[in-house]
Amino acid sequence: MTTLGLQLNYIYYVGNRKYKYLHLLGIFISLTFSFIISFNMFPNSFYAETTRSFTDIFNTQSFRGSFEWIYKLDWLGGIMQMIISVFSIVGVFLICVRIISSLLYLSSKNIWDEVSDLKKTGGDNDLYDLGFIGQLKKIGQGKQGTGFDAILGFIFMFLPDIKRYSDFAEGKKDSLDEGLSVSQYVLKIFVPTVMGIFFFAMGFNGTLFQALGVTVEAMGTLADKAVSQDYATMLDQLVLTGKAYNFAIAKDGTEKGEYQYGIARDIYTQVLRRLPDYTTNQALSIGAAIEQAVLEEITNDNIGNGGSYGGAVKLTADDLNVDDNWRLLGYELVINTTPEYSDANTTPISKSLYEWAGGSESGITEGGTLYGEDRPTVYAHIYITQPKSTSSLYFAPSDETGTE
Repeated sequence: MTTLGLQLNYIYYVGNRKYKYLHLLGIFISLTFSFIISFNMFPNSFYAETTRSFTDIFNTQSFRGSFEWIYKLDWLGGIMQMIISVFSIVGVFLICVRIISSLLYLSSKNIWDEVSDLKKTGGDNDLYDLGFIGQLKKIGQGKQGTGFDAILGFIFMFLPDIKRYSDFAEGKKDSLDEGLSVSQYVLKIFVPTVMGIFFFAMGFNGTLFQALGVTVEAMGTLADKAVSQDYATMLDQLVLTGKAYNFAIAKDGTEKGEYQYGIARDIYTQVLRRLPDYTTNQALSIGAAIEQAVLEEITNDNIGNGGSYGGAVKLTADDLNVDDNWRLLGYELVINTTPEYSDANTTPISKSLYEWAGGSESGITEGGTLYGEDRPTVYAHIYITQPKSTSSLYFAPSDETGTE
């Protein structure tokens, strides 16, 4: 590179254009011969790896979130719960104050207009007395009325400016017409008020954020389907209905069933995404085989402390007889071409995707349809983990009512 730099520097400063062209031609010929020699001596260096794509990096764990980090921010869950609780009750309180103030104003508009005008005049005084002294001087001088009116002005001085806090406050963009009656006012604010309290109640119970979560989950499912589907057969997959297998373990209403369903669903997705095409019967057979395999492997004895796959689990098989303890468990699904990890501290549940899918009984072939021609066997390794030691975390899934 130094020699090339000197040559280019010489070309830049040489005055004769003919010599510039000759030098450039010489450099080009030298680089061409150097490339040919290098290509023949090190041919592998000039071929890109065609079996992997750069975008495969986005399928690694580095580009995924983990609840293990969220559990470490459990204190943030306490702050979140406090904010939701306080803001919900304050919001409902302010709605009630506004409505009561408005109804109180409508009960006697003239009196509260007088109180509002009295408050606007204020009191001129150098003392920090909340304006009482200056206001008393004006009342005493008869500026706020004489005789009995002055006495009423003295009483009004201690009343709050109800109009200012009601829906009829002057100068506000959304102020209502003062000509409304009580019944007209109630009918006008009924729907907005009910919806306001409804959403505060949903926020307090967690229903509002669960609804948002369900919507995002649906969008995430569509996104996952989009990135995991072969676009060449995507339209055909959408046209065919009833292909997906419905796992019965997800319907038993237990934490254990939900845990087993999560593993079965992930393996099921990994198998289907590798099939270029499949019939409804194949999809149902594959799902049934995976469900049966998960039920056989994910048992109290196998994944509890001391079990075949419970090296990272503190809960014993007896502890797992308590259904709520299953929510303390986690799992990591690793897909690669390594057959097993028998020497690891934590032994995973290792099977090929072909074995998980039920083999030839599901109507698929290992080398042809599942992995493709001349492709290595792909294995699914399930590591059982226990990221939590207690179910009382703020970020732990709550029951159906959203309360503890």
